[in-house]
Amino acid sequence: MMFLIVKKGHLSNPGVGLQIDNYLRTLDADGKKALLVAKSPHGEPGLYMEMKYDHVLSIKAYWAMVMKSGLDDDDKQALLTAKSDKGISALRITFDSGNHDSMITYVELVLNSTFPDTVKQTMLASADNGKSIMPSQLGFDQEMVMLYKNAIMRSSLDEKVKESLLSEE
Repeated sequence: MMFLIVKKGHLSNPGVGLQIDNYLRTLDADGKKALLVAKSPHGEPGLYMEMKYDHVLSIKAYWAMVMKSGLDDDDKQALLTAKSDKGISALRITFDSGNHDSMITYVELVLNSTFPDTVKQTMLASADNGKSIMPSQLGFDQEMVMLYKNAIMRSSLDEKVKESLLSEE
């Protein structure tokens, strides 16, 4: 059920979000993770689908829900990286789908988060294997690549992290 709510972008509805927040308070950490991952029968996490279908407001609502869930940072990172069972990240699916708004929303949420730069680097790596491969090498829309590059360059990330994320090698 949670998968359908997330996939359809309904988390941006304040009433739906409030009900889920209230329910999350009754769950232990394992229950919270199981609910928040919101996987489809095909192994695609809810955030992955929100980004695939460009539900920007729902992406923001989901991010806020995960960040205030009380889960540890490793669990939050896993939920917010949102890899499918095939290893494809939510960020990668935005590039594959050509969803400029979802991509920049996600990148800004990561950059403005309290995660350490090394975690941000992992979350912003567009390759499926977690290595930092510049999206332009993968044949993506060049406007998206420029938005991605500009967001990284304007960020307060450590210069070595920026270099790694923007490397063309």
